[in-house]
Amino acid sequence: MGNNSKINSSSTCTIAEHLPLLMLIFFASTASFGMWAGSFFMGITPKIEHIMTWWLIVFGVYGINRYTDIEDYLNDLNKREFFIAQKNYLYLAILSLVISIFWLVAAGSLTLYHIICIYAGIAYSVPLFPWFSKTLKIKWIRLKEITFIKSILVSLIIGTSFFALYVMDKHVMINRVEIITLMIGSSLSMFINTIFCDIRDIVGDKAVGIKTIPVTMNIRNTIIYFILFPSILWFFLLVILFVFSCITFATFIFLLLIAAYPVLYIGLYFSKLIPENIISLIADSCVPVFATGLVFVRLCIS
Repeated sequence: MGNNSKINSSSTCTIAEHLPLLMLIFFASTASFGMWAGSFFMGITPKIEHIMTWWLIVFGVYGINRYTDIEDYLNDLNKREFFIAQKNYLYLAILSLVISIFWLVAAGSLTLYHIICIYAGIAYSVPLFPWFSKTLKIKWIRLKEITFIKSILVSLIIGTSFFALYVMDKHVMINRVEIITLMIGSSLSMFINTIFCDIRDIVGDKAVGIKTIPVTMNIRNTIIYFILFPSILWFFLLVILFVFSCITFATFIFLLLIAAYPVLYIGLYFSKLIPENIISLIADSCVPVFATGLVFVRLCIS
């Protein structure tokens, strides 16, 4: 009995110690699953290089981010210390991006969308974006240092990734109004998620001078103007699209549920009913939740 307890305790410690890496793998895997789910929803057979290279791109971009965000010292000390102690994962992240590019080029599948995503993903946390200083001199900054651009950029890249590569293919026959509506819905969901993450990380961002929306607008105004107000407008737009038969009933209900999902983790966060790491996991699951919903809706309408 005592030996079993020691084994279980050891396993738990090992999982806890490697949780930052497991979460990185989780993000990459769910993003890849999301791209597959988009193709399944549209009845398209996806290219294997799109699914696999998207995993590599997300792993690479998020992996580099783990080594460049100094505010993680205050927002998540354990995660920061884990990656600082494990330098090899930085090289693995860079290698993942290199492999993804060579794979896409070799398969003849590299698109402008891939290039933008890779550049923006790296420039998000590495000073590679040109910006004018107060003296009108060009300086290089991180995209996350530009208050509104950061949230919009992240939400658009992740939100459109489910469908973007298929929508750009002129040979794919789809209901483009419905797909674009789904892209807007997923992007709005990701936008609210980034806002929530900024609310959660407001202490660290303030300390290092990162002017996120909550830091600039305060938490109350951020919730009113960047979460509540866009959600209300989105609700009325969905009703109009459904009334005029632009989207199916299944898609309408699905997008309503997706719009309501942030209420769950934001409500739990402010209520303090469960541990914050559990709330973070629920919030970070918005991509697999959306992807799983796409699969379910497709099965319902088939």
